[in-house]
Amino acid sequence: MAVRIVTEDGRVLSEAPSGVSVGVGRPLDRDQVAESIRALYRTGDYADVRAISTPMDGGVRVDFVVREQLFFNQVIIHGLVTPPTEASAIAAVQLALGEPYRADAVKEGMERLRELLKEEGLYAAQVSADTVPHTQDHQMDVIITYSGRTACADQGNTAYERGPSMGTRKFLRDQN
Repeated sequence: MAVRIVTEDGRVLSEAPSGVSVGVGRPLDRDQVAESIRALYRTGDYADVRAISTPMDGGVRVDFVVREQLFFNQVIIHGLVTPPTEASAIAAVQLALGEPYRADAVKEGMERLRELLKEEGLYAAQVSADTVPHTQDHQMDVIITYSGRTACADQGNTAYERGPSMGTRKFLRDQN
């Protein structure tokens, strides 16, 4: 029997990996496969593990197909005009560095950031998040982009407007 760890796209991470119960040259055993899956999960390196057996000349090959676990590395915000400060915006997102990456956590963090921007009077603020995986290091960067000019206050005939390239400016509305 041959044993490998491969990614979902077929990239071989390890031939004859250590730390798994199934072994080269031994008969295939369901309990050993289950224990091997648990052992791979316990390493913390994988977010998803499944075993696939493939008949081969002279026996069977067992592939542990994995999705590598990534961890939040850094959160970067581009284009933000204070207030809020970059520190308060990152705090609102609440993505703890070193924690396992979850797409839902990014989505929830973006909702908290939009709420913070509304509290600052930026009701039409546009923010988006992109993720940049670094699979060789098991890390994920989150890049948040603030874009567009946003009306932030309206007092009678005077309005204030902010945008990434202009800071805050005051202007008079038309009297029509």
